[in-house]
Amino acid sequence: MKKVILFIIALTIQATPTVRYVKAGNPTPLAPYTSWTTAADSIWKALRISVSGDTLFVGNGIYTETDTLPAGVSIIGSGIDSCIWDLSKTRYNSPSLPALRINNNSIVEGIHFRGISITAGYCINSWYADNSIIKNCKISRCHWGPNVESTDLIKNTFENVNIGIISYSGMPSGASYIIDNHFINCITSIDIDPAPYKTYIRNNYFYYDQESNPVFIYNYGGGSPEITNNIFIFNGSLGYNISQFIFGRKNDLIRNNVFVSKTNYENSHYILLYSPLISVNNHFEGKLKGYWKPSSAVTSELVIKHNNYWLLSAIYDFIYANPYEHTQIQKDPMFIDSTDFHLQKYSPLIDRGDSSVLDKDGSISDIGVYGGAFGESYVYIDKAPRAPAGLTVTLLADTITLKWKKSTESDIRKYYVYADSTTGVTTDTTRYLTSANDTLLKIPKSYFTWGAAYFRIAAIDSGYNKSQGSIAVGVVLTGTEEGEEIAAERYRLYQNYPNPYGGAGKEKTKVSYELKKRGYVKLRVYNVVGEELAVLVNGEREAGYYEEEFSAPEIRKGLEDHILTSGIYIYKLEIRDSETGHPVFNKSKKMLYVK
Repeated sequence: MKKVILFIIALTIQATPTVRYVKAGNPTPLAPYTSWTTAADSIWKALRISVSGDTLFVGNGIYTETDTLPAGVSIIGSGIDSCIWDLSKTRYNSPSLPALRINNNSIVEGIHFRGISITAGYCINSWYADNSIIKNCKISRCHWGPNVESTDLIKNTFENVNIGIISYSGMPSGASYIIDNHFINCITSIDIDPAPYKTYIRNNYFYYDQESNPVFIYNYGGGSPEITNNIFIFNGSLGYNISQFIFGRKNDLIRNNVFVSKTNYENSHYILLYSPLISVNNHFEGKLKGYWKPSSAVTSELVIKHNNYWLLSAIYDFIYANPYEHTQIQKDPMFIDSTDFHLQKYSPLIDRGDSSVLDKDGSISDIGVYGGAFGESYVYIDKAPRAPAGLTVTLLADTITLKWKKSTESDIRKYYVYADSTTGVTTDTTRYLTSANDTLLKIPKSYFTWGAAYFRIAAIDSGYNKSQGSIAVGVVLTGTEEGEEIAAERYRLYQNYPNPYGGAGKEKTKVSYELKKRGYVKLRVYNVVGEELAVLVNGEREAGYYEEEFSAPEIRKGLEDHILTSGIYIYKLEIRDSETGHPVFNKSKKMLYVK
């Protein structure tokens, strides 16, 4: 990168670059601080004698000074877990005073700049700093993160910050690169102030789930930024929503991003544009609307094409005869899961982007975050489809009718139907009833001799991968309530099967559970003294019936040498509602392992 090259040139000009050390609490600091033994006990002391080309290594500890980094000097912390620059003591009453002011050709790395509140304090002032880099740092609990002109920010974490980055690119080199950063619960993640030069916002992760109304990127009119290959996720608390993900301006390029809203709020927008911009190869998902704009934004310069819209309340919040509408799609993207946005083998987003944009392998760009020149080359896996939803069962005139929602994956081949006399119907060969090519099936009542019949549906894709089963739903076949549907929609943890297991080659057992609605699921296995042995599930799951396999060797990292002995083990299921975040289910059961 240009900035690294210029920095190396600056170092070669310096005749005698010096490495200096800082160690908090060192009782015997001795200038010029050229070893850990003689290390300065404050950053301030080491910087007082540093000149261009010098590097400061800062050890573990908490540092509280306010300082300026001379041009060409680098400061390298021992890591964000242990090297803390505490903003709270000296800047709580002076929010305009930064912890660190940096100048040209400098690097800041491996430091956690930590405040106490998003209403006070800011960490780094790099206005007027040209060709500098801030990387592998963490900025948390402060009013402002770095305010930058021509400074690159790479692989940093911004958490609980009012404004993560203020970008004002007015320096001669004319660009700031914001790459591979994480923005977690920042009210405004990136604020782009008016300026004639570029900001490149690329391969970042944006996430918000707190009690406020955030904006991920707010462009006040600065330099037509390129916003490419980023992930944006809003999962706001109940009662809080988002006005827009991006506030765009003229000629902004928004390409190969993923936008996901996990709330049901329908009156907000992914992109608000006050003037024409370019939106291409993006995926939008959730109940928000795609775009809002005034009439002044509808010109020939407005380009909205080759995007995918999934489950939106509307694409446009205005009447718009888009000349590129034929290039756009509204299909299930077939991501790996709700947190992994790589595409599956038969995803309709593969090679569906703008043909003028190529993936790294030279093919037409995929729609989504891993497509395009700054995406990723990877193997598309063929994952099993999601469990079918919406199963209903009715009895009328001696005929049982099953209906369910059509699976949205593009490669569904057929459905398997399973039946049993109890709600615990499994989706194995012992309970297999028939297959169906459609989402409607009629079965004669006379086929069953039970007092009630319960059913589950599983989807089969073109690679013959089978989904988990749907939620079990049944119908009463005899008695005074004959014909009444029995919906078994609930949270439930079933007894593992087989139980006992192990011995005679039976090293595996299945743990089944049921969700009545989407939730965050943790399923773990413990020994009797409470030591965690394995994590079978840790992530979002849609409503449905699931079976997870546990075998003796599946021991969590760090306990690989643990050997299961004969005895009792505990498996525990915890579920949180995905919309509210509240816990809705917590239950444990015992399993017996026989060696």
